Amino acid sequence: RLATQEILLGMKKRGFGEGKLNGFGGKVEEGETPPQGAARELREESGLEVSPSQLRFCGQLTYAYDSRPKLMQVHVFDVCEGWQGEPVESEEMRPVWVKEGALPLSDMWADDEHWLPQYLCGDLPVPFVGSFRFKGHEGEDSKVILNFDVKPAAAQGE
Repeated sequence: RLATQEILLGMKKRGFGEGKLNGFGGKVEEGETPPQGAARELREESGLEVSPSQLRFCGQLTYAYDSRPKLMQVHVFDVCEGWQGEPVESEEMRPVWVKEGALPLSDMWADDEHWLPQYLCGDLPVPFVGSFRFKGHEGEDSKVILNFDVKPAAAQGE
């Protein structure tokens, strides 16, 4: 919500990331583009409707977990206006509006402090790219970042 400088996060109620505040999203299904998948996941997890064309691509983050064999690719989108509906709790997520300047980082994934506030205040230009390697994906190990890099996508080849 631009007028109140708030962003919508979701408290993950089950599965990967349970107990953490996070953005809305999930796996892209076969035949979907990342924007289509993001719009579908937003609808399923929060009840908000948005057209994939209304989503702005902001960046891509890659996650490695020493406890999981596969890398995870995350496309980051935002939508500042034009969505329809009001957020509602789903089986997977409980929507929570938070002030941009008061992000509850201790309740979020450890990587968020390294890119989300910077993106929100304009210090991290879009599109951006980042990579994070975590000790693990559950418990205390999910708070341990072994290494990371975040930068504007234009700086990728530098």
